[in-house]
Amino acid sequence: MSSKKKSGSHFQPDPLKEPSETEEVVCGSHPVLEALRSESNRLQKIYIAYGRQGASISRIRALAKQAGVLVTEKDPAELNRLATGRSHQGVVGIVRPFEAASLDDMLRLAKAKSEPPLIIVIDRIHDPQNLGSLIRTANGAGAHGVIVSLRDSCPITTTVSRVSAGALEHTLVAQVSNLVRSVERLKESGLWVYGAAPEADTILYEIDLASPVALVIGSEGKGIRPLLKRSCDALFRIPMYGRVASLNASVSGAIVLFETQRQRSASRKSSTTRA
Repeated sequence: MSSKKKSGSHFQPDPLKEPSETEEVVCGSHPVLEALRSESNRLQKIYIAYGRQGASISRIRALAKQAGVLVTEKDPAELNRLATGRSHQGVVGIVRPFEAASLDDMLRLAKAKSEPPLIIVIDRIHDPQNLGSLIRTANGAGAHGVIVSLRDSCPITTTVSRVSAGALEHTLVAQVSNLVRSVERLKESGLWVYGAAPEADTILYEIDLASPVALVIGSEGKGIRPLLKRSCDALFRIPMYGRVASLNASVSGAIVLFETQRQRSASRKSSTTRA
């Protein structure tokens, strides 16, 4: 996908090839805007359908100009081919491959914000929809990072990026070869590690989440692998009141993350009152 400069008032041909799963293709005006607003500088090029107008398009063009990102107009059929069937609203962005963060990056971020670390550890999540949703939720809940296994979890694909609705550009995500080792490192750094397990005796609301924590979420079917489960300081379950026995990973993650922030908010208010 080599970019070429304008010739006079017209763009020179910029042929599009079918993207592979590993190529970073961001579809839609909102995800492209989020990529432009992020500090990752991963966005390399933007394609906009001929004649496409509107406030979001104007904003994309303005931000792209500020960032020095090339914007090229293309026939909608070419964008359809590049998007491989995904909805793109006449806007497609090309970004550099995802660069993983480190555990130290996450701990530094928490320290910079003067907040107790909140990290989510994802085990055996193979569905990119679930992983993208979890990253989006982690960002919305103010988590300082997400840790994903390189071996038995979904890779960071274009689908994950799309489902995250731009959150991947604003969230520290580490890809590690050994989750157990990473969990032990977090424990050494002063974090309590709690794993979600439907068989646990302790329910979520009995766990102290106001302290520095890492929360381990496994798949709906397989859950957390046994060795990782044994590495947790404690296990908890989300109480279920209907006939359904479990929730999918992204829903479970949302419940746990926002319960964590509820407890932290209550703790801050209590501290303010005592002061």
